[in-house]
Amino acid sequence: MKEVCMELAPNTKASSIDEYKKVISEHLPEFIEESAICYGHNLQFEPWSIWSTDKNPEWWRQHNKVKHQRNDFYHQATLRNVLEALAALYLVNVYLEHIKLKKSSQGLIYHVSDSIQHVPIQLDFYRINHMMAYMHE
Repeated sequence: MKEVCMELAPNTKASSIDEYKKVISEHLPEFIEESAICYGHNLQFEPWSIWSTDKNPEWWRQHNKVKHQRNDFYHQATLRNVLEALAALYLVNVYLEHIKLKKSSQGLIYHVSDSIQHVPIQLDFYRINHMMAYMHE
């Protein structure tokens, strides 16, 4: 998220989720409503959509509780939170690549779906919810 924010607003010092939310909401609002489909398992996640209500994702809060106070919050280390966090990370990676390609392509990259073939990650588990993004397969 820090790298996404630096690409969007090079002078930013964003280093917390609230600061990330501010930069991304201002410069990349479509990211917030983006969804990731867990391909082959009929699961869909919108891990950042809660930002539209000015709150932070539950999976993020629970992850931090588990990370910092695992003895008290171990019960929040759920598969749902892991899948949602991975979906969030997937979307961050896709959009980071999209932002970089858009900057270097002289305007030839128009939509995030145009960037999918350039993402240097496996596309077997999650996919963005854009039908045309995977037409090259």
